[in-house]
Amino acid sequence: MAHFCPLLTLVYNEAMRTKILSAVFSLALLLPVGALAQTTSTASSVQARIDARKSALQAKLTKIKDEAKRKMVEKIDANIADLNTRMTDHFSKVLDQIDSVLTRVITRTDKAQSDGKNVTLVRTKITDAKNAIATARTKVQAQAAKTYTINVTTDTALKGAVQTVRKALNDDLKVAKDAVKAAHEAVRQAIVTLASIAGEATSTPAASNNQ
Repeated sequence: MAHFCPLLTLVYNEAMRTKILSAVFSLALLLPVGALAQTTSTASSVQARIDARKSALQAKLTKIKDEAKRKMVEKIDANIADLNTRMTDHFSKVLDQIDSVLTRVITRTDKAQSDGKNVTLVRTKITDAKNAIATARTKVQAQAAKTYTINVTTDTALKGAVQTVRKALNDDLKVAKDAVKAAHEAVRQAIVTLASIAGEATSTPAASNNQ
């Protein structure tokens, strides 16, 4: 988070505004997925469902005569579960960082108001950002709780069954990712709005009291 502090310090500098708006959050959205720790709040319940699904899959795989295919499906099944866990953990970590940036925006907004700036619109954008972050967290948590079952019927139908599950996972992860992006954009808009009041003339005490 050290990268965000100087960005928010410079938000009042008009000469740097374009650079700020193009760079903000880029680090957070590019965090390495593999480096993120598993969220423990839902890990136990999700793991229980994964284990139950794995047992059910192994029972269904008795229909498949080819041992190599059975092992391949078991490996793919494990990879799908692992990918969902890693991606949702990644999204949660990004949301934590976006939330931290919003906290700094709020601090800057409070300072701007105490300096006599009209921050009414900024407050509205901050509320929008809080709502977007909350929505994204709900979607990410729901995604983390999902499990995906490969419908094993016959050897010839295995490929299609695997492709169906992979597509379902990718589609669902996109929904969560889009929610995180929406939260990112909402906070960016709060920063843009905060930057736009940097050059305002100091408001009168009466107007300031109506904030």
